[in-house]
Amino acid sequence: MSEKVLWFFIFLVLYVSYCVFWGLRGSKNTSNPEEYYLANRNISSWVFFFAATSATFAGLITLSHTGLIFHDGFQYVGTSFIAITIPLGSVLFFKRQWMLSRKYGYITPGEMYYDYYRSDAIRIISVIVTFFVAVPLLAILFGATGFLVNLLTEG
Repeated sequence: MSEKVLWFFIFLVLYVSYCVFWGLRGSKNTSNPEEYYLANRNISSWVFFFAATSATFAGLITLSHTGLIFHDGFQYVGTSFIAITIPLGSVLFFKRQWMLSRKYGYITPGEMYYDYYRSDAIRIISVIVTFFVAVPLLAILFGATGFLVNLLTEG
């Protein structure tokens, strides 16, 4: 095993240990799953903004951002604003939906649609649409991560 692979696995084990430690510590300080996973529904909409911005940047930067700047020039940096404006627009314009979710206890859009339309079909459609968007995105991100690990460890 080369030195790069060894360091990669050392930092991987340290990172996983760090995540498990804070997960266990957080679970001991909470009394129920809703408090652990949803922070007792007391998270502000700005937390969504920062989480959505980081998720958008993760996909943009992992997949192609630096290569496109190299290929197309500095004008491509403007696409970085997409990673900020989409979540900011969500914070500004989805405030009503967020308030409804807090008031009635919705966690997913499917729950809100079911409560409004009283139909399981709309809930199933919501899950299917989410599935067909999330799975390809995750596959691309995992593929890019595997490529990055392969590149860093030289095979």
